[in-house]
Amino acid sequence: MLMEKRKEHTMAEKPKVADYEQPAYTSKYQNQIDSAMNTVTNREKFAYDPLKDANYQALAKVYSKQGEQAAQNTMADAASLNGGYGSSYGIAASQQARNDYNQQLASQIPALQEAAYNRYVNDYNMNLSALDALRTADDSDYGKHRDNVSDSQWRFGADYQGYRDDVSDSQWKKNYDRDVYESDRNFNYQKSRDAVADSQWAQEFALQKKSAAGRSRGGSGGGGSASGHYLGSKSGKGSSSNGGSYSYDPAKLAAYKAKEAAQKLSKMKKKK
Repeated sequence: MLMEKRKEHTMAEKPKVADYEQPAYTSKYQNQIDSAMNTVTNREKFAYDPLKDANYQALAKVYSKQGEQAAQNTMADAASLNGGYGSSYGIAASQQARNDYNQQLASQIPALQEAAYNRYVNDYNMNLSALDALRTADDSDYGKHRDNVSDSQWRFGADYQGYRDDVSDSQWKKNYDRDVYESDRNFNYQKSRDAVADSQWAQEFALQKKSAAGRSRGGSGGGGSASGHYLGSKSGKGSSSNGGSYSYDPAKLAAYKAKEAAQKLSKMKKKK
């Protein structure tokens, strides 16, 4: 039996985990996130100081100028009533004019404080929004990184499964080739044994034939039957003491060998 010729297949190399590993994630926003977080969490408590408020300083200049102008006008009016001379009344009236404008400036402080607080809250909300935007951008980058890691893990799994499939196929081929080899070996061995058996049978048949012929010629009283697989025919002629003579029948021999060959072939198919 000839072994089937199979196409050679190069087995895939075993994949290495290191070839599929992704570098550790490093955020390009981390420094900005840390700075924004520090701004939000460590901001100073709200406190209002008009002297540090630019809006108050601007109004103070306006009210101070207007108050000084009003004081001068009041002093001039008082002098005109007194013949052009100054008086204690004029001085008091001019100071009162200044105080009026100072009071008007002071009355603006609550509104200025509320405006400053609103700026404080708005500034906090803007910083918080900036922090959220940085976090969103960082989360997006990290999500892409995790996608790359997942893709690499999937590729490793697929390649490793392919490698394992190749190993299984290789093992199956080895087992198949071994089975074919053993089958051929057993067939050839059985064939040689059959040849030996056929040779031994032919020799035994020849001896039986020779023995039968000798007894036929000797005419002895022994009934001499053909033992084993003697394939001849017994003639009715001859004395009753030797039971007749034997002759070789080629047709019966051919039929017997054909039957024996069919039985051997059947046994071989069952073994395979």
